[in-house]
Amino acid sequence: MQLLPHLKRYIFLLVIALGLLYIGMGQFQFDIIAEAGDMRNHKRDKISKGSHDGRFSSYEGTRTCIECHYSEALDVHSSVHYQWRGDAGNTTGLSTSEAGKLGGINDFCIYPDINWIGKLTNVEGVQVDGGCAKCHTGLGLKPEPQPSQEQLENIDCLVCHSKNYKRTVEMVDGSYRFVPDLTNMTGDMLESALNISSPDNDTCLNCHTKAGGGDNFKRGDIEEAHRNPTRNFDVHLASLAEGGAGLKCIDCHTTIAHRFAGRGTDLRPMDSTEELDCTKCHDPRPHSNNRIDKHTARVNCTVCHIPEFAKVAATDMDRDWSKPGSPNEQGLYEPYHTKGLNVIPEYKFFNGISYFYEFGEPAVSSENGRIVMSSPEGGVNDPGAKIHAFKHHTATQPIDPLSGRLLPLKIGIFFQTNDIDTAVALGTEAVGWHYEGHEFAATERYMGLFHEVAPKQQALSCNDCHNGGDRLDFNALGYTPRETDNGKKLCASCHKDESNEWNSSEMFKKVHEKHVSDKKYDCSACHNFSSAG
Repeated sequence: MQLLPHLKRYIFLLVIALGLLYIGMGQFQFDIIAEAGDMRNHKRDKISKGSHDGRFSSYEGTRTCIECHYSEALDVHSSVHYQWRGDAGNTTGLSTSEAGKLGGINDFCIYPDINWIGKLTNVEGVQVDGGCAKCHTGLGLKPEPQPSQEQLENIDCLVCHSKNYKRTVEMVDGSYRFVPDLTNMTGDMLESALNISSPDNDTCLNCHTKAGGGDNFKRGDIEEAHRNPTRNFDVHLASLAEGGAGLKCIDCHTTIAHRFAGRGTDLRPMDSTEELDCTKCHDPRPHSNNRIDKHTARVNCTVCHIPEFAKVAATDMDRDWSKPGSPNEQGLYEPYHTKGLNVIPEYKFFNGISYFYEFGEPAVSSENGRIVMSSPEGGVNDPGAKIHAFKHHTATQPIDPLSGRLLPLKIGIFFQTNDIDTAVALGTEAVGWHYEGHEFAATERYMGLFHEVAPKQQALSCNDCHNGGDRLDFNALGYTPRETDNGKKLCASCHKDESNEWNSSEMFKKVHEKHVSDKKYDCSACHNFSSAG
């Protein structure tokens, strides 16, 4: 009987303990449910971070986009990024008012029209994506001038506006098309379509760094290092933390209606009439030094501020299709090419007009024996021309020995087999020409340099060009003085000829200073051109 009170107390405590345990388990279960809900909410939040959250619940390709953005689709359709041709008013040598990559031959991958999209089998028997359209803003169809519904739905909005989106080539209903590459995407297609943003630098670099077949192969001043550039590499695109300007590509290449400002010297079309020039941000006479500022009338900023290019990744300087290629990192045969690192530019006048060889026409070699594919127009007597910095690319390309036309080739055949003869034969037949054999011709192209601007501390100094410096070939640029005037040697036409007493450096520094700075003579007193100032 004495144990009863203790037993009652133990039972009471046990009941309380079980109650507390029940409450604790309930709370634990609630926490688990809440945590699961948080995870669902987190996933939902991850999607809802996109600018288009809640606007659609399923993505049916570009058709979904143009339900709200029809006018934007029309803008993209008419742009150079989609059409790969446009207003060629700033060109010579072409018979059409519109021109571009399509319909034009080049010295890198030759002719895009017959090498659009497909799958290629590499040396290991693996299929990889192929075709020039890999950098086209479409989903596989070639662009057409009329904005049909099919053409508008062919625009790939996500390739520029979704950072998570990836694509690959697959056969769809009997034709090659770009489809979402879900294996290389984080998240599903709907998430990628909801997370829409303006293009950033990576968006632009995704296509422009690998043009020509590899990192920096083509342009020479746009390379993978631009994704995280240092100040010494590119002072404009380097972050503020790196001591750079922290600019984005679209800060300079501004857009109106999906048309981008800027045109390289070797690009046929002009996409936008918006001006792209250093003076949009910098004063036309920015140096606080009158002697230096005088140069800006005739010398583009690139001459002094891009002292070298291809600073990290070597660039293709010569491409020879007459020699056997070798497999690249994709396992496809790359044409034989010579690359350069830290290359010193070449310099020519440019007045905004460019010459192009027209596909299908007989090619004529210039004085140096090379066929000019693209070259800037302008000279020392052109008031609107300035000296610019250029990459000078040379090549050896197939040519028809009878008609003199440069020949296209089926690039995929070469990439897969290293057989240039078959590639040229099939390429010639693909454009409707009769193939009767081919030879090889030397070609050249001048490509304007506008990126990889160095900090001002690394700009060229006066002595790089003057006082014995050989950076510029003044004779080739047209700066030589006249040899005679009024039937006499130039100097003797005004006073006793003492030119034999001076070397070229002293002639410029002392004689030029005396006549220009002291006597205020115009250039035309001794040269065949007038002062640009």
